[in-house]
Amino acid sequence: MRPITERIPKPLLLIVDFRMIDYNIARLFDAGVKQIGINLFHKAGTIEEYLKKSSKNLHIITEPTLKGTGGALVNFKDFMGGDFIYSSCDVLTDIDLAEVVEFHQTRKPAATLVLRNNEGANIIGIDDEYRIKKIIDNGNDTFYDFAGIAVFSERVFSYLPKKETFSIVEVWTRMLENGEQLLGLPKKMSWYNINSPETYWKIHYDLLINKVVLGGHGFDSSFYIDPTSQVATTALDGFVSIGPNCTISDQVSLTNTVVFGNTTIQDGKYSNCLLSDMFCIEINHE
Repeated sequence: MRPITERIPKPLLLIVDFRMIDYNIARLFDAGVKQIGINLFHKAGTIEEYLKKSSKNLHIITEPTLKGTGGALVNFKDFMGGDFIYSSCDVLTDIDLAEVVEFHQTRKPAATLVLRNNEGANIIGIDDEYRIKKIIDNGNDTFYDFAGIAVFSERVFSYLPKKETFSIVEVWTRMLENGEQLLGLPKKMSWYNINSPETYWKIHYDLLINKVVLGGHGFDSSFYIDPTSQVATTALDGFVSIGPNCTISDQVSLTNTVVFGNTTIQDGKYSNCLLSDMFCIEINHE
């Protein structure tokens, strides 16, 4: 996500008019979660300062070095009690988390993984009873990809390797080898992993052009201009999302463009891009 994340840590990125981390925190609280543990690394101080102003009931840990998708669990071993939701902050989805929790608590496995069909990345095989049977490098069309969301029993902590850095896949493998029941729950959903400029551009395209509604966030117009911004131009086409505190003159043309906050544009024609005072990232529309 560089150069974007050199200035803004990914969890604080605006998606039209909402921040990624606010969206995911709200979704967890709406599902009945009472306390949330948050693992930070890149620009941790910036994110923590923001969270102190915006949310309560948060247990924040900062890693001096990255421990991996599994290693991060070690930080919360004493914080968790009973079943808990595991959620990647850069994944945005409209899945009903309460429904996933109910499925897990009814079946009582060691873990329930939310799955999606993602051609080329499907590694998790399940049977007709949703039991995970295999995790392999190259699956076929009967396999699924992990959607970045799971419900774990606290038994998961007894399967963490005794080393600093490891992936969550290694934890699942250890659990399966010991005979634990892991369930995979395939879901059709709106799903975005904001891990590239192209995906960041596309979620704006889908919300503003395709009228996808994500967790109650829907937009009637294909143009969004933050109320704090001054926009003189009327040469807007396709979709346009303009963040806070921007100044854009009448000599500017914008098409299918996301303008980051605190940006001043005096002239020019911009199309299919992510735009700020510091960069213009062109997106392959195809």
